[in-house]
Amino acid sequence: MRRDRLRPSCLAARIALSVGAPAMGYARPMSPTLPFDHARAFGLVANEYAVRRPTYPEALFDWIAAEAPARTLAIDVATGGGQGARGLLSRFDRVIATDHSAELLATLPADPRLRTLAQPAEDLDVGEPADVVTVFQALHWFAEPGFFERVRRTLRPGGRLFVVGYAWFNVDAAVDKVVADTLLAALAPLWSPKNALLLNGYRDVSVPLAEQATPRFTIELDWTREALLAYASTWSAVSRSRELGGIDPIAATDAALAPRWPTGDRRRVTMPLAVRAFRA
Repeated sequence: MRRDRLRPSCLAARIALSVGAPAMGYARPMSPTLPFDHARAFGLVANEYAVRRPTYPEALFDWIAAEAPARTLAIDVATGGGQGARGLLSRFDRVIATDHSAELLATLPADPRLRTLAQPAEDLDVGEPADVVTVFQALHWFAEPGFFERVRRTLRPGGRLFVVGYAWFNVDAAVDKVVADTLLAALAPLWSPKNALLLNGYRDVSVPLAEQATPRFTIELDWTREALLAYASTWSAVSRSRELGGIDPIAATDAALAPRWPTGDRRRVTMPLAVRAFRA
């Protein structure tokens, strides 16, 4: 099936170049000799991850629910701060949210219809069949055949797998250029090579299930400069930068942006979503 290619902005292209995303250029991805434990890194900023990551459009969750063969059980794998699980809760009878990080799971809301399960995505096993499995902003960390086999076993006949990710944001030309020149330049050698899968919209991930067409969705937010940089501070490459010490890339970017984006001023931030859907 042909999948429409998202047309990257200048900022998107700069991000893609920084990790060497396929067909987008070259760069200096993080060396394999520099191990990155993403579960540990995200767990250390669990509270920030839960509140600073963007929410997804309601229309996306409406579409997921409409495509599901039933609305009895949805499983959100690698739930992170639970942005996906929260959207599923209002549309399915029950939701199971899994994550490798117990710290991240602890940030999810208490709800009798929500079960949390601390387990790596590669070990997915909830003990019952599901109508839907979702992966929001995480597939690049475990896009391996073993994971997809676990998904196939978990989905009931006709069940759906939905993979969603966002790889960049756009504000305006001036802001995007500062972010590219200041923040992305500092982070270029620190991204995991796995981020290239996300930045290419997961198009290079082979999934052994029948794929279906998907609509286009975009996250749209009215954020301040402070909110945007708070989100950027949850990036895996920023966590890596802070582990290594040196200049804080978020503080440097804030100083460069301040003359162009006053404190408290809200601006429209857009993030095109990459969405792929599969039927068991």
